[in-house]
Amino acid sequence: MADDTNAGGSPLVDRLFPEFHRDLSSSLKRYRNAARDVEAFARLLDINAEKQRGARMQGFGPVEVYKTRVISRDIPAGKSGGFRVILTRHQGIYYFVMIYTHTTRRSESDIRHEIVRRLRNHGWLD
Repeated sequence: MADDTNAGGSPLVDRLFPEFHRDLSSSLKRYRNAARDVEAFARLLDINAEKQRGARMQGFGPVEVYKTRVISRDIPAGKSGGFRVILTRHQGIYYFVMIYTHTTRRSESDIRHEIVRRLRNHGWLD
């Protein structure tokens, strides 16, 4: 993944929060193409971020946080198919904060708290 870059010139691996990398590694145990799916999404994001970044999540103050669906080769299509990816935009570069599936039994509240924790760990949220 290290050779993929975005418009800002940052390699994809530099745009992954360490926690995202752990989430992805965990997903690879069940979904063997997860890394390729994320790489493909990152390329699409670099080409057309406005269309690919998904919906902006509210409640994070000035920090731009987006939730989008990434198509998976391993998860059947449909409304709940694929991965959910949480992105944040910092100084014009999109960073990958979190990845999960709808099969993950976590409430939206738990997911929101985890996003806040990760953003605080990186000093992007007070």
